[in-house]
Amino acid sequence: MKKSVDEVMVEFNTSACYIYESMFQHFLHAINNISRTKEENVFKMQAAKYSSELNDQLRDLLQHLMNYNSIPKNHLQMQLQLQNGIQYYLHGFTLRVNAS
Repeated sequence: MKKSVDEVMVEFNTSACYIYESMFQHFLHAINNISRTKEENVFKMQAAKYSSELNDQLRDLLQHLMNYNSIPKNHLQMQLQLQNGIQYYLHGFTLRVNAS
């Protein structure tokens, strides 16, 4: 049985939260030995790399959820809400990276 948009959003946020935290921990590990003041370009490259990886994984999650739960009646609403969720997590990642 297909899930409602709200149920899919709960599933998305649960999975996205784990993906987000995992990516951020990998990022922190990658920059552990980088002096941000001396190697700002390396820091920015690592930030871009992990931000892109987070985006890719969240888009894969979106596609998976859409494939298994979307019906014509709610397709657009579900897609828009999931895309907004991706933007939310990417924005949070960027803010956290800049605070590092």
